[in-house]
Amino acid sequence: MPHTPDQQAEWRKTEKVYTPRIKRITEKALKVHSVTLAYDYTEVEFEYEEKHKRQDVYLHPDFTPFAYRIRLDGKEYHQLYVSGDLTERRSVKPGDRLHYRIRFQPPPAHPGTFDIIEGIHGGWDVFGVTLIPRTDE
Repeated sequence: MPHTPDQQAEWRKTEKVYTPRIKRITEKALKVHSVTLAYDYTEVEFEYEEKHKRQDVYLHPDFTPFAYRIRLDGKEYHQLYVSGDLTERRSVKPGDRLHYRIRFQPPPAHPGTFDIIEGIHGGWDVFGVTLIPRTDE
């Protein structure tokens, strides 16, 4: 659905937090808790809880522009930075839980459905993210 310049301008004045509805995640230890849309960024809140692997998992956020990205309508919006546990801890043992946020370049208008991609060759992917307005605000 196209947005008029007035609609886009109004949307960019506010910051809104959404609950994501997700079609498929390729990593069962990963959860997406929220997506925040703001004028100058899109921020995704993640939780990684290792329950299944018997050995340590090494998480390494690759801070190149292509490490994490949002894919929307054939375009990609790259990460700006990562905050939270992932910046302090890289090793995850069974039973560990990490909370972190990744801030991305903003799309030009409110996204419909998009994907979140990790890495260039592998990693996890989150497909079919649709944003549901929160009722607790």
